[in-house]
Amino acid sequence: MTTKAVEVCEVDCAMVPLDQIEPHGVDVRSSLKTSLEKVGQRDPVKLRLRAGTSEKAVRKGLVIEDGRHRIAAAESLGWKAIRAGP
Repeated sequence: MTTKAVEVCEVDCAMVPLDQIEPHGVDVRSSLKTSLEKVGQRDPVKLRLRAGTSEKAVRKGLVIEDGRHRIAAAESLGWKAIRAGP
């Protein structure tokens, strides 16, 4: 079992690899995608650890609490990580 390191960017947030976040399956709003592309990410997404010990839970051990549209937009732009915080 291997886990990827989370890169800390500030005291209360971290850069989290998108492939560690369980997808939600929501359509991307084009205005949010455009905003991320032009302005960048303003607010960190909120994540929590997923309960369970299955192999999927280990690979995708973070669940979205707030920010699923930002994550979907970031993925559609080809981003590999997104800021996450409390």
